[in-house]
Amino acid sequence: MKTSIAKTQMFLSLLSLIVLSCNYINQMAASSTQKAIDVGLTQTALFPTATATSTPIPTPTPTPIPLDLILQFEPNPIEAVKNDDGSWVWSYTFLIYNPNSYPVKIAAFGGDSEGCADDINSCQYGAAEFIQWFIYCDAVGEEIPAEKSACDTGYWYRTTDKPTEDMIIRNIVWYRDPSGNLFKVIGEPITLYKPYDPIATVNDTTYLWEGPGTEYRAITTYELGTQVTITGQAFNCGWLQVIDDNYETGWVYAPDMLYSMACSEISEASYPEPPPTKISATATPSCSLDGTLSIQNDTGGSVTLYLSGPTGFTFYLGTGSTQLSICSGTYSYTAYGCGGATDTGTMSAGESHTFFCQ
Repeated sequence: MKTSIAKTQMFLSLLSLIVLSCNYINQMAASSTQKAIDVGLTQTALFPTATATSTPIPTPTPTPIPLDLILQFEPNPIEAVKNDDGSWVWSYTFLIYNPNSYPVKIAAFGGDSEGCADDINSCQYGAAEFIQWFIYCDAVGEEIPAEKSACDTGYWYRTTDKPTEDMIIRNIVWYRDPSGNLFKVIGEPITLYKPYDPIATVNDTTYLWEGPGTEYRAITTYELGTQVTITGQAFNCGWLQVIDDNYETGWVYAPDMLYSMACSEISEASYPEPPPTKISATATPSCSLDGTLSIQNDTGGSVTLYLSGPTGFTFYLGTGSTQLSICSGTYSYTAYGCGGATDTGTMSAGESHTFFCQ
C-alpha cells in the first residue's frame, strides 16, 4: 500500500504539472489574442511579422529642349522664287533635334501666324501629314529617338500674294513624351526677305516714252494689265525704265504702274536729253510751209503732237502758246500729254487749238 500511495502521489503531481502548463499556455494565447485585437489585426499572430514599405517610381521629368537645338533653319537669309502660277516660295532646311534621354512623338506642326502656338488644333499639319513632309535622318515614322534628329530637305513657305515687305515667321512643333504629356516648342524667328520682283503691271492705260517725260516721243500704248520688266528709274521713281515682251525699251509714268520693289532697290538709269520745245518733221514730199497752227498748251506739262495729212509732222510742245508752221490742208492728229493721256481729231491750217487735262 505504501508503494501504491507513492505512485499515486507521483501521478497526481505529474497531472497537476500538466494542468498548470496547459493553463499557462492558454493564458499566453489569450494574452496574444487580446493584443492582436487591441491593435486592430484580423488574425492571431503568435510570431512578429515584417512591415512592408513601397517606394514610388518617380515619373521622368522631360529635359527642357533648347530652342537652338530642336528647331534649326538654314540658310538664312532665305530668298524667294516665283512659280509659274505667280506664287512665291521660300525653301529652307528644317532640322529637329531631340536631346532628351527618351523618344518624343510629333503631334502637330505649324506656324505662329495661324494660331498654332496657342492651340494645337489650329496647327496646319497633324502627325500623319507631318511625316509626309519629313525625311527622317535617324528614324522612321513620327517618333524621334532619344538624342537623335529628324530633318527635312525641302520645307517651304508659300504665298500667293506679292509680298511688299520682309516677313517674319516662326514654326511650332507639338510633341509628346513617353508618358503622353504634351509639350510644344517655338522656333526662333525666320526672316523671309521680300523677293526681288522687277515686274510692273499697268494699272491704267499708259504709254511707253523714249525718255522720262511727256516731252519725249511716245513709242507705243500699254493697256490695262500689261506687264513689263523694270530696268531702271529716274526722278526718284517718278518714271520707270522698262522693257516689254517685244524687247521694246523706254520709260513709263510710275503712278500708272503697280510694282512691289522699293525705289531704293531700283538703280537710277541714264536717259537722253529732252528734245527742243518744237521740232517739225521734214515734209515728204516737199511742200510749202505756208500755213500755221496756233496751239495753246494748258496741260501743265509737255505735249507730243503728231500730224498726218498732206505730209507728216511731229511737234514737242512746251506749256503756253506756240505757233506751228505747216503745209496748208487738213490733218488728223494724235496728242499725248497729262502723264499719258491721249487726244485725237482733225485740225487744219489757220486754226487754233487748246490742250488741257481733264
